Amino acid sequence: MLIRELWAREVAALAGVFLPIFPMEHQYLITEVVPEIVALNQEIIHGLTLKWKATCARSGEGGVLGV
Repeated sequence: MLIRELWAREVAALAGVFLPIFPMEHQYLITEVVPEIVALNQEIIHGLTLKWKATCARSGEGGVLGV
């Protein structure tokens, strides 16, 4: 988690703004280089499912799955 995300709610509160976000612990699986991703030579859409609370995205020349 990035520091800006960790403290965003508290900083917003200092300005009198309620920011409805909460820091959460996640597990991530990050792949090594995936030749098929490299061959695409374009950005891949970030996927999110609320049912299983999982995300998937491109990470450099590989991929990342977060749960």
